[in-house]
Amino acid sequence: MSRTLSLLASLALLTQQARAQYTPPDPSGFEGIQVERYYVSDVNDAADEDGSSDLAAGEVTYRVFVDLKEGYKLITVGGFVNHNITFNTTTSFFYNDDRGESWGSDINDIHLEKNTVAIDSWLSAGASTDAYWGIPKDEDTDGSVVGGSNNDGGSNSVPGGLLVNDDPMTGIRLDTADGLLAGTPPGILSVGVAPTIFNEYGGAAYTSDNFAWSSGIGNVEGPTPSNKIPDRPVHHRWRVHLLPQRVGAHPGQFGMRRCELPRDHGVLCYPGSGRHLGRRLQHPEQVHASHPLLQFRATADRLPRRAGWTCLAWNTLRR
Repeated sequence: MSRTLSLLASLALLTQQARAQYTPPDPSGFEGIQVERYYVSDVNDAADEDGSSDLAAGEVTYRVFVDLKEGYKLITVGGFVNHNITFNTTTSFFYNDDRGESWGSDINDIHLEKNTVAIDSWLSAGASTDAYWGIPKDEDTDGSVVGGSNNDGGSNSVPGGLLVNDDPMTGIRLDTADGLLAGTPPGILSVGVAPTIFNEYGGAAYTSDNFAWSSGIGNVEGPTPSNKIPDRPVHHRWRVHLLPQRVGAHPGQFGMRRCELPRDHGVLCYPGSGRHLGRRLQHPEQVHASHPLLQFRATADRLPRRAGWTCLAWNTLRR
């Protein structure tokens, strides 16, 4: 897991002990971005009015994980001058107006049984609720507290509950494995103007060069050996661009190389001709995820725009 130096002053005040542990960055610490197709809504989900009047059948919930090597921690995700962080979709992000929140850690786990709360859109630094980490469904071995008999059936009191669609494109059913791991995940520390698009009807676009978030403890690693950290679920219709640029390659075509950037310890570049970022992307489809920032130094020069490449800069602290 990469432990990165934040561009935020509040996060840059590391202890002397942490500074003493500084080592040069290891580009292999960031292993990729994993995009999981989590759930596809059905007609019963869409008919519910307790959670939202803005859900249609066939809408897809994706979860995006930062995949880091064992021993590395994620500290900060954000945007800064000349390298905005952007979320946008050609339609709008799904908003559960019953118990949904902008941050996963703000959702009280007792509300997961209600209507469509479990597929709300939010940002995170590991938490899916206040009492559950988010993990990929295929790593979830403790059953499910979501959907089916766990669900109240929504406004129509649907027998058997909501969130039971068995769409083959999502793999494991939600009422079999929910991608939640009980625990005490950290809350959120954010600086700047946070997006509201995940907590309002019609939210479709956000961009900022002055916003970042991290876990409330300043660093976070995944709760399982694979060290995958959810930083956002995205529920959308049609096409969504998660962040500034479409970068990466299809599975089997992934490539990366080192770039030189003055006053930065490490820059990793990804080819921009493909649609997807990450060697472990599960589903080749219309989701574009450029990695936000594992970290950028406040003193770094503007990132170079190289033909066909997007560069990411960071510093790392080993645990």
